[in-house]
Amino acid sequence: MRFAKGAGFLVLALALTLILDMSLGPIPAILPLLNPGQGVWTEAGQAVSPTSGSLALPGLISPVEVTYTAGGVPHIFAKNDHDLFMVQGYLVARDRLFEMDLMRRQASGSLAAILGPSYVAADKAELSLGLVVGARRTLAVMEQSAAGKSALADMSAYAQGVNALIRQDEAAGNLPVYFKLVGYQPTPWTAFDSLLVQEDLEQVLALSTGPLDVSILASHIGTQKALQLVPVLPPNPQFPYDPGPYPPTSPAPLPADVVTAAQATAAGAASGLIAQAKPLLPGIAQGFEMSNNWAVSGSLTASGKPLLAGDPHLSLTLPSIWYEMQLVDPNYHVEGVNFPGAPGIVIGHNQAAAWSATDTENQAAFDYIEKTSAAHPGRYEFNGRWLPFTVRHYTIAVKGRPSVSYSVDWTNNGPILDQYGVRIAMRWTGDYASQDLVALLAMDRATNLPEFEQALSVWSCPVQNWVFADTHGDIALMAPGFYPLVSHGNPELLLDGSGPDQWTGRIPANAQPRIVNPAWGFVWSANQRVVGATYPYDIGQSDDFANGYRADTIHAFLSNPANRPFTVASMERLQSDNQDHLALLLAPYIAAAGARLGLTGSAARAVERVGSWNGTMDTGSVSATIYWYFLGAYLQATFGPWWQADKVPVATDPNLAISPENTPLVEDLQVFTESGESPWFNNPVTGETRTAADVMDTALAKALGQIERAYGHNPARWAWGRVHTRTFNSLAGLAVLSRGPYATGGDINTPDAASPTTPTSTSGPSWRMVVDLSNLADSVGVYPGGQSENPLSAHYADGLPIWLGYRNRPLVDLPAPSAQHLTFQP
Repeated sequence: MRFAKGAGFLVLALALTLILDMSLGPIPAILPLLNPGQGVWTEAGQAVSPTSGSLALPGLISPVEVTYTAGGVPHIFAKNDHDLFMVQGYLVARDRLFEMDLMRRQASGSLAAILGPSYVAADKAELSLGLVVGARRTLAVMEQSAAGKSALADMSAYAQGVNALIRQDEAAGNLPVYFKLVGYQPTPWTAFDSLLVQEDLEQVLALSTGPLDVSILASHIGTQKALQLVPVLPPNPQFPYDPGPYPPTSPAPLPADVVTAAQATAAGAASGLIAQAKPLLPGIAQGFEMSNNWAVSGSLTASGKPLLAGDPHLSLTLPSIWYEMQLVDPNYHVEGVNFPGAPGIVIGHNQAAAWSATDTENQAAFDYIEKTSAAHPGRYEFNGRWLPFTVRHYTIAVKGRPSVSYSVDWTNNGPILDQYGVRIAMRWTGDYASQDLVALLAMDRATNLPEFEQALSVWSCPVQNWVFADTHGDIALMAPGFYPLVSHGNPELLLDGSGPDQWTGRIPANAQPRIVNPAWGFVWSANQRVVGATYPYDIGQSDDFANGYRADTIHAFLSNPANRPFTVASMERLQSDNQDHLALLLAPYIAAAGARLGLTGSAARAVERVGSWNGTMDTGSVSATIYWYFLGAYLQATFGPWWQADKVPVATDPNLAISPENTPLVEDLQVFTESGESPWFNNPVTGETRTAADVMDTALAKALGQIERAYGHNPARWAWGRVHTRTFNSLAGLAVLSRGPYATGGDINTPDAASPTTPTSTSGPSWRMVVDLSNLADSVGVYPGGQSENPLSAHYADGLPIWLGYRNRPLVDLPAPSAQHLTFQP
């Protein structure tokens, strides 16, 4: 009784705190929340879901057994695919129903219906992108093939399990607390909703506004200067995982540096677009979604069998984007993580193979200026004809307000993303039908490399670098998918929508990036450009890809004989590596600048120590803080005068900002620094001619001043952990349910990646995994959160301290249910 009272008061206190902290729309009625039978009081019971015993689940064909292991990870044992995926849907919904509902609502543009008028703009943005249109196209294609129909059957079984959970919770008055706080009930789940979740993830990983950003930059500093700063090929040395040789092409693609007359005109007009094309884009454009993965051959491991490691870098939220589980039936025996809302396992292993993914970051979005005329209202020009816009009409429901009517014009290039005089259409690969869920389910069953590659043959978007290893000893890295080709016009800039700059096809499958069992014994990717300079197709420019410094550190570790033979422990050590390769390169220059400035006292000694520093961004490192502040000041001192002279609109366009997270500018600065001279070091505002040393001296003096103002004059108080923290935000937007900030190492360039780097990082390794193909029982993994979205559950954030401590949990592969298990009966 004392426990029940305590739990009741805890729930009541939590509910009141949530109400006071609520920022998701109108505050719901309070009395229904406090109803002892159906209010948030019932969350105390829901916090401990049954993990043993027997439950009836209408719709099952046969009994299904579930064993829970550490961390609340379910292992499902079924006799057929329908039951396997039905129970998967039920269990994931039991832990993540609100998260699933938010994802489908975001993709379908229906957040305002539950969260109020402040989300109308977000709904308009999603409807403009056409994620619902893309999901419908995918559904139509899946219905036309046997593999597609089979996947739809699995998705329907998954939905059947979700809906069983919803009906059960509604009957018991036990819906998750978030639904009660916001004041609505979830609608039934469908197979189409799983496709919306897929579209939402495509948006996160494939969509960017790079051509628009480069065109805006070109309109201010000139096209040639813009393309010099944001080239197709990175200016600094990098390690592509597929170095060639490559197959010849016919006809030869357009040279990357060609700018057509129409594009030059468009670039000149782009300065007027920033206030017009941007309102619908913030929050959609590609952000910090990166990753690491690698596999090493058995010739380099202690066991003689391959090791595979992966850590996708995404937003760090509570609950996590991932859900861990094992699926077993006559067709599947797979363990790993999946995205709540869709069946199967995305990253993990079965009994013969393992795989993980990083974002390839090829150009997937292309921006077109469409030609319109007052003489032809409601039309756009294409190939000399005036064609009518396809207009898609939507009604946006708004909580507490009248519905809002909204229409989106489409051309044959895609949706129009502004409603002003100069109209820009975005054509991106997410608009097109995809069979990614068909591919994922086939990957889960693949037992060797040919089967894995066959599964990926229908993968489309987002293009991923899939690392693979199996018990036969094969290792591979490949990036199959949809790579659009443009035969006219430079896709780095705004394209002419009137006809000549259309997509002309795709990069053929046999020419897409791939490497299998290389002689050097390992494969790796870290979002670097995946192919070399002689690759015959244009897959994107330097602002699409990561800068290669994480890849450099990983390559250095794997190629060093001193680190061999590799073990699970050494793979874990590499995943937690905080060395910034760029810091290692710049450290001697920073120390030299300090000597030239004639620094004295403790600051002089601190800067002098940077010269022998190994570039590791550990929490206790003072050198890390000096380097990061210096890098920011160095970038500003170099490019800031040019932005000022040419009025580049950095204040309103963060993609054009000068910061250590601007990939092409950082790569440019590395090359300029190593050469010692560049016209970009000159100051066009004052007319001053400067060398790299001049600018570095100015930057270091400014950086030290910034550090001293923020942290005092004693370098002992300049540790990186004081500057750099991580926060894990509640997906519901509730600060009381968030965790952090925690002092943490790393930055955007380290294998243990973190971004934005200062003052608070909210992105990074969302799932760490190492699979030992010699003994799956030695495999490990963890994500920074917990299985449950319920803040009263013991599994709300129990993985967080393990993750923060750079430790892992065993990636348990059960061959059969344990003695104590939960049984679902038909």
